Amino acid sequence: MNKHTSTILCGCQAVIAALSCGPQAAPAQTYLHDPQLDERSHDLRGPFNYFLTPSDALGFMDAPKAFQLTGDGAYSAYWGELTLWAGTPLKRLNSRVRTLDGGCLPVLNYGSLLDGLEYRVKAFAAPVGLDPHGNLLGFVRITATNPGKNPQRAAVGARVFDHEGAWRHPFFDHTKPLWWAERFIDQATWQPWKLWETTEVRDGGTVYRTDSKHLIFRYQPDQSGWQVLEAAANVEPFEFVIQLAPGQSASVEVTMPWVPVAAARAEQVKEVATAGFDDYLARSSQFWQQQLNAGAGFEVPEQKVMDMQKSSLMYDLMARDLQADGKTYIQTVSDVQYNQFFSRDAAFIIHTYDMLGLPRIAAECIEHVLLKDGDGKLSGLRATHPDAWGQALWTLAAHYRITGDRAFAERVYPAVPGHVAKLEAERAKDAWGLWPAAGPYDNERIDGHYTGHSFWVLRGLKDAAELATAVGMDEDARRFGKIYDDYLAKFMVRLKAITDRTGGYIPPGLDDPLAGMDWENASGGVYPFGVIAASDPMVKNTVRTVRDYAYQEGIMTYEHNAFKVRQAKDATGADWSQPEHTVIHHYETFQVLETLLALGMDREVVTDFYSFLVHTGSTNTGFEYDIWAWRDRNFHNNYPPHGWCAARYNECLRNMLVREDMQEPVLHLASALAPTWLEAGRRVRVTKAPTDFGLLSYTIDATAEGASVQLDAQWRKAPASLRFHLPWFMDLRAAKVDGRVVEAKDRVLEMPADARHLELQWTRNAAPDLSYRKGVEIYVDRYWKIQRGETIPGFDSRWIFPQ
Repeated sequence: MNKHTSTILCGCQAVIAALSCGPQAAPAQTYLHDPQLDERSHDLRGPFNYFLTPSDALGFMDAPKAFQLTGDGAYSAYWGELTLWAGTPLKRLNSRVRTLDGGCLPVLNYGSLLDGLEYRVKAFAAPVGLDPHGNLLGFVRITATNPGKNPQRAAVGARVFDHEGAWRHPFFDHTKPLWWAERFIDQATWQPWKLWETTEVRDGGTVYRTDSKHLIFRYQPDQSGWQVLEAAANVEPFEFVIQLAPGQSASVEVTMPWVPVAAARAEQVKEVATAGFDDYLARSSQFWQQQLNAGAGFEVPEQKVMDMQKSSLMYDLMARDLQADGKTYIQTVSDVQYNQFFSRDAAFIIHTYDMLGLPRIAAECIEHVLLKDGDGKLSGLRATHPDAWGQALWTLAAHYRITGDRAFAERVYPAVPGHVAKLEAERAKDAWGLWPAAGPYDNERIDGHYTGHSFWVLRGLKDAAELATAVGMDEDARRFGKIYDDYLAKFMVRLKAITDRTGGYIPPGLDDPLAGMDWENASGGVYPFGVIAASDPMVKNTVRTVRDYAYQEGIMTYEHNAFKVRQAKDATGADWSQPEHTVIHHYETFQVLETLLALGMDREVVTDFYSFLVHTGSTNTGFEYDIWAWRDRNFHNNYPPHGWCAARYNECLRNMLVREDMQEPVLHLASALAPTWLEAGRRVRVTKAPTDFGLLSYTIDATAEGASVQLDAQWRKAPASLRFHLPWFMDLRAAKVDGRVVEAKDRVLEMPADARHLELQWTRNAAPDLSYRKGVEIYVDRYWKIQRGETIPGFDSRWIFPQ
């Protein structure tokens, strides 16, 4: 029996409460949903959840699948789902505002106020024995608390049955790991669900389907004196009732296997029946802590930013799957939706692992990119889509650059010449000598020559030449370089022709400037491609056109390209006082953000960065698209979390703090810092960040008059210089590098690679009110005024923050 407290700690044991996801992580808070309040009130009162109908994933690193916690509160798996109930009479127990232990561990907390009682839920998933190939178990603890002054009846319920309601993912649409599931289920005896199907309870709480003879869940009330009302059939939940004294709390625990367990499989039944909530919570939380704190450190003094960073890494690790052979790791996008390998998504996720100081995990994932014959000999590179030709090479070369692992380069290089030969064969099919025209298969959705395909071809050719040089294949390197020069010349002819028609904007395709949706063209060919220098007028024209004509709610849209919208707006007169009839795209925003970094437009970087954060869930989830701007806040059947979105966030935050240059052998520091991060007494810190030159650590300690920057580098090959960027809201008065006075040029201080200390004196020239919380405040105010039909003076639907 536990007494009620206002704060739910990170775990049920002291050792877990002491752990945190980052240096500023706080114990988890459970937001109690009050059904008497409207959604606007929940937006204002609790941790902000952009999604009005959320979806969360509960899984484990390298496990084949995860549970989907649906918008209506069901723990959904392929063969059925668990629903929770509470109150008198029983009602569905749910809240759209959910939080994570420590801000980033995959342990969900939520609750609701019902009949004057508080019902809290803590849930997580872990495989039996923490073995990724063990049956994935969903652990749920429901705690009822009486905050009143009089005794009161509390009731909770649990039911495992067939899928009910909308917005469930089918799970087996991409991958169907029956090699895993059939270790537990007997498909010959498993039967479709029947409404009036009887259940059977054994061993004091293990529930079986009577006809199908499979264990579907187990319940375990605590010792507070619960009365158990068993359900004779699945038409109603199992109910647990207790009379709570004032201030008293009592709990019921439920465990559901992702794969139902055949009753005849005694060992697997025992593993489920004996799995203890506290034991698995402690061990799985410790496991995740170790994974999330194993690499480099990127720290800024803002809790949401840090929670999102660690959560994003967690969601990507959760989406990695260990195959039946126990050796092959496949990086998927999610263990709920998009549960398969996509070259483009995986390329960024794998590179992010390297950026975060996790090269072993990156190397394990790269193995799936390498195609091998029956004897295990390298035979080629895996490519899932036309743009994947260059992505496969970038995956390999980026890993080599950031690790300096020549043995890796020597091992993978034999696949490179044949891969380049495939490019030459493709080019021979095209009258322009480029990657051939493709149909509307994904992303840009054009029928023609994709601009992004050529960006990736050129990126890949650079990488092929670099790998050749690394292993001493100089003749190959020269040959690849000639192919690069020839391709670039042909590409630039077509690019100039199309941009002459658009006023300098680079469109999604090279055939028709009005066709398709903005995608990699929105990068201007800058990052990660290095095809076009940031100083080229086309780059600024492109990102400005995209921001001015393809933004809603402060982030990218996904319906028409920016030039097409500009044409329509110019014809009728630009009016942004009403929301556009279009859907927003969450992580496509980073195509623009990364180029804004290269352009030195740090104010725009910070505003777009915070606008991105406003669009995340209270469990730090990002999405893909299909949410109507300023309208429904519902992703429909395009469920978070999205692994590529997570990776691009971590990539962007890292690059804001430390990044390579796409044209020069220099390293940029502090390219974009938020105003609140540099308030007196606050610190920004980077610890052992891998770069293409080696490891770099630095701290920025802000004072009222300036900042002190300490640097510590372990170069493998020193960059030509370090470039420290001065924020737009500061005026520099003086700067010294290791005691030597230096001058800034265009808000950049050039320092030698061996610099150890930078002393800054500056004054604020402005006090921009930019932060995640401010973004939420502005967005919530505007969103609900729009829903109520109110006029907002000066409203511009493109932005959250005033420009």
